[in-house]
Amino acid sequence: MVSDRGRQKPAPGNPELDFPNYLQPAWTCDAPTDTETALMHRYPHDEHGSGWFVGCRGEARQHTDATLRSTTLYELAVTRPVIIGYLALPEHCSIALGAGTPEVTRRDERLSFAPESLLGRMFG
Repeated sequence: MVSDRGRQKPAPGNPELDFPNYLQPAWTCDAPTDTETALMHRYPHDEHGSGWFVGCRGEARQHTDATLRSTTLYELAVTRPVIIGYLALPEHCSIALGAGTPEVTRRDERLSFAPESLLGRMFG
């Protein structure tokens, strides 16, 4: 169900899921797009922003004001479809995507995938 702000209301089975609107802005780095890897983090946000940062996993790369830009979640999803399954995660979640099982943390606590979930079936 969509609220009057264009954002979906929390899922009935999991009140913490927070589905953003695909037109909401997110921050990303200006590094060449690698469609299979990403470093994601969801910051606290209001109804105007998604709270998402989606960047590269370059160890030597510094994400500073000079290397960041704002874009829509739609553009990010088109260029990096691997991120789509994680966009409803709540604030303070971080995801490291690459070869193998994604690493998902919330407030520095590593989260595991429920066995019956899509991610649990894919990576469990």
